[in-house]
Formats: sequence, C-alpha cells, structure tokens
Amino acid sequence: WDQEGDGLLTTIDAGFRLAETVAFPMGRAIHNLRFGTGLQWSNKWIDYSRLIFSDELDPKYGYKDAFGNDLKSQFVPPNDGRSLVYFTPSFGFAHRILFNKNDKNSATLNYGLSFHNFYSLGKSNVTGNVESILGTNTKIPTRYGFFANYEFIALSTRNSFISFKPLIVYEQQQNIHYFEIGNKFSINRNLGLGIYYHFNNQSKQGWN
Repeated sequence: WDQEGDGLLTTIDAGFRLAETVAFPMGRAIHNLRFGTGLQWSNKWIDYSRLIFSDELDPKYGYKDAFGNDLKSQFVPPNDGRSLVYFTPSFGFAHRILFNKNDKNSATLNYGLSFHNFYSLGKSNVTGNVESILGTNTKIPTRYGFFANYEFIALSTRNSFISFKPLIVYEQQQNIHYFEIGNKFSINRNLGLGIYYHFNNQSKQGWN
C-alpha cells in the first residue's frame, strides 16, 4: 500500500513469489540453477475531490464567480478515478557454476535473466496490464534484465584470499537502457574494493 501527493494517489499491490533451486554435478563442476516467478495484481486511484482544476478558478474572484458562487469543475473522472486491477507477472533464472569442486581456488561463473511485465492476458480487468487511471489504455512496458559475474581466485591461504570479480549488468524498458560494468577486488571475506561504471543510453538524444 502506497499513498502520495495532494490528490492522494493510492496504489495497492498484492501478489506472491515462488522460487526453486536445482543443484546437480557435471564432471568436476557443480551447477546450481535457480528459478523464480512472481504473480502480482495492482490497483491505483486518485481522490480528485482534493484537487483544484483550472476551470474552478476565476482570474478575478479566485474560487468563486462574480456572484459569490463556488466554481465547479466540468472534469468527470473516468471509472471513478480508478485504474483497472492490472496484472504484472515476472520470471527469472540464475545459473551458478563452480568449475572444479576439488580445487579450493576454483573459478565461479554466475549469470541470469529476468523478465518483468512480460505477459498480459488482455485489456480486461484483472487479466491485463493497463495501469492508467484516465482510461487511456496505457500499458506497463516489459522490462528485461541480464547480469553476469565471474570470480577468479588468484591466491589463497588458510585465512584469506585474493580474488577478482568482474560484473556486467544490462536492463531495458522501452527506450530506457541501463548498463553497468566493473570489477570487485577482494583480499578476504570482509574487505574488498569495487569500481563500477554506470550509464544509460537515451536513444532519442544519443547521450549518456
């Protein structure tokens, strides 16, 4: 439940998440597959009685007309100011590989994909993903995400290790593109230094 603004834009989300892990060996390597899905329904509405529209204002008399009468807006909120109950499913997986279970310095690869708002059952209430409170049939665009990191242990002793962990992250939702790349250098489990570069490409302007 979330509420904001003078018109008290209210949002209610209700849903559930489900995750499952499958681990299996393949030669010296150990694979770990993790799958997750989320099913969520949401609803939004605005209390328009708390807002003042331009046709409720007189340039000389303010909230009243020349005869002292309160001005009334001609705006009629569609669907009583409510959106449909819209559906926003998500799905993702991650795959983690320990390349050599017999080597304490074995490298590890971890990557995954996620899809949000990826499917709609139609424009109807409860099954669609139209979130507009003005009846404009505005749909929530699908969002895609990808990440990958690789951990290489250069040196290890009994109590500490030196490792490098490069990372890449990419996300896209309609014309918004987000990209992150960097590396984390660790000398033990409690001390590390990461350097990352974040940028987004606004496709229309071509600027980062």
